[in-house]
Amino acid sequence: MTLEDIVIKYQAKDAEFSEPVLLININRLYHHDISQQDLYEATRKHWHVDLQRVWYIHLICAVYAGIIREVYTPTDWKSSTEFEGRSYFDGSIAPKDVRDNLINRSVAKFWKQGSQNPIKYVNP
Repeated sequence: MTLEDIVIKYQAKDAEFSEPVLLININRLYHHDISQQDLYEATRKHWHVDLQRVWYIHLICAVYAGIIREVYTPTDWKSSTEFEGRSYFDGSIAPKDVRDNLINRSVAKFWKQGSQNPIKYVNP
């Protein structure tokens, strides 16, 4: 972790959500100098999600080390042709006011210790 990441981790306020949100843990794909495009690709592709359940979600958060790193608004969900039983979304970076309220906020409380599932539905 960089010094900046350590400061963020220990000073991060908890994220508050008033609408349904999908949290995607990208710990295995994230690195500190990741580009915006690579972060988007790491967040959007090949997840085991219930397509019936994700259609009503309007915010998707890329999470690394329990901290929100980026927020996206999905425009479409599709079944993956590369990986059976997996899906991906198309979308864009969320509006600035939404991002300003969520980036660098903690979502650690939504994951139980030892949880292996990289997907969390909040306010379903």
